[in-house]
Amino acid sequence: MPQHARDPLSHETYDLAAEAARTVLADVVVQGRRLNRATAAVRLTGPVETPLTRMVRKRYEERLLPSTLDGEGPVVELGWPTHGPFVLAPQGTYFDTYLGVAMKLLDQHHPRFKAMVENLIDADVLLRREIATDDYLTRPEESAIKTPADLAVLWDRVASERWSTPGGWKAFFSASGAEAVEAALKLCYEVAYKRFVARHGLATFQRVQQELGAAVIGYFDADPSLKDHPVFTDYPFQMVACEGAFHGRTLGALALTHSKRAHKLGYPRAWNVHHVPFNAPGDPLRALIDMRGIAEILALPGELKRVLFEQRRIPKDLFAGFVAEPFQGEGGYVPGDPGFFAAVRALCDETGALLVLDEVQSVGRTGRVFMAERLAIRPDVIATAKSMVIGTTLARAELSQACHVGWRSTLTAATRCAMMM
Repeated sequence: MPQHARDPLSHETYDLAAEAARTVLADVVVQGRRLNRATAAVRLTGPVETPLTRMVRKRYEERLLPSTLDGEGPVVELGWPTHGPFVLAPQGTYFDTYLGVAMKLLDQHHPRFKAMVENLIDADVLLRREIATDDYLTRPEESAIKTPADLAVLWDRVASERWSTPGGWKAFFSASGAEAVEAALKLCYEVAYKRFVARHGLATFQRVQQELGAAVIGYFDADPSLKDHPVFTDYPFQMVACEGAFHGRTLGALALTHSKRAHKLGYPRAWNVHHVPFNAPGDPLRALIDMRGIAEILALPGELKRVLFEQRRIPKDLFAGFVAEPFQGEGGYVPGDPGFFAAVRALCDETGALLVLDEVQSVGRTGRVFMAERLAIRPDVIATAKSMVIGTTLARAELSQACHVGWRSTLTAATRCAMMM
């Protein structure tokens, strides 16, 4: 029997004609030009490469620092009708397989989306940024505008329906997936430090720092805030990520990223970040962890350094968190193995480390809100962005006890949150 006959999801058994008959969409009209996603077809009537495209690339090369663009990148015309993946250009209609840098899950032509934009315009907040950091945002009760707190309540409900946790879930909003991962990474470090001090005392932590040669920075002694906690030149808490991972290009997220040469070439290595093979059998994460308590390790002169720098292992009391994509993107579009993640969850429960799932690519795209649902695992922290338009870091509410005022800041606009509701 052919494989496609057994697989109900195969395109060879799907009735495309019936789908087309069911699909009724209004035309999109921009500057007098019309396009309909249900009836559009790819048809090029002129050359894609023109003197204009060469001129555009040349201007970019002259005035902008390099990014991911190369000389073969397409030149996209702004201001022309786009409906789903179809784009109307002077050369005809083409199919955009890039899909708005992975953000095109929401249809900006949907009536509810358009209604929200109209509400923002009516309230004169479409182009006004509210910081939601040093001020509490409010609105008239009858207003259709939503604040970040409204969006956080919605996220709490969505996450709590899947994973009940004391106090529910809290959210931190940012501008991108990389920033959502950065917030998750900082939260892991904050929780690890506060947890260590609560369990073992500040004196034991100072012994760890002395063993590793991390000195107190006297400059901060004059700062009256958090005066019971000296600031050190470095901190010993360790993170683990996966080979093939992509978590962003900011330096913290980049330390976790382990996919392409371009992400590593020329950047200092983060000594406290380890990588294990994605989906590897045999519980490779457990092999990294030294399960002895910190007191036992400190009782042996030089043992802490040997564990960290010679053996490249992690004392369980210094294990801050494990970060992984439940569905790798740059790693080859590889879904996570439930057995691999179950073993990770079990070890995080044993050690107190946080399990962070980077769902920036996968949120809303696997038939469930979270890919974690398909892996049957409970995360402690979730990072989303792309299809969610804004960066969002979700964390179990009880973890916020480790976050002192000023641990993180954002200029996330209330209007951007409004467009998500």
